[in-house]
Amino acid sequence: MVLDDLFVDLGLSVKWAKWNLGATSETDYGNYYAWGETNTKQNYSWETYTYCKGTDSTLTKYCNNSAKGYNGYSDNLTILEPIDDVANKTLGGNWRIPTKDEFAELTDTSKITTEIVMKNNIKGVEFTSLINNNKLFIPAAGSMSGSTLYSANEEFSIWTSTLNERLNMSGT
Repeated sequence: MVLDDLFVDLGLSVKWAKWNLGATSETDYGNYYAWGETNTKQNYSWETYTYCKGTDSTLTKYCNNSAKGYNGYSDNLTILEPIDDVANKTLGGNWRIPTKDEFAELTDTSKITTEIVMKNNIKGVEFTSLINNNKLFIPAAGSMSGSTLYSANEEFSIWTSTLNERLNMSGT
């Protein structure tokens, strides 16, 4: 596959992958991952999260609040390291999960329009560049909690590589 086949240029600071990791088309949901993890799994819970000791107050990485860290641990990491970035691990090269600021740019109404649309009976958000009219579709793939998929074809969400400091656990 040619590199140009993997991304869409919306005229923003970064190019965006045409579809989710593990997907084979823009309407395919792709794989599900816990924030900062690079493999899929059967159960998405605190008990199975790589960077804790089983609870949300026993974090072992990406913790900037010692009250949430295991035995008072804090590392003040707020951006995924490349080794924990599933896009980098899966696609290599310069690929990475976008930052919170890059996602904000994707939703900046002076540069992009957004519309809820259906494609092949899959609900999603279509982002259209006001700069070059290119489009990006992200399906409403829902989310995993435990071993259950919630809100597929109903809710849209996207990981960023930026730590959600409000929760001090997951990407925003």
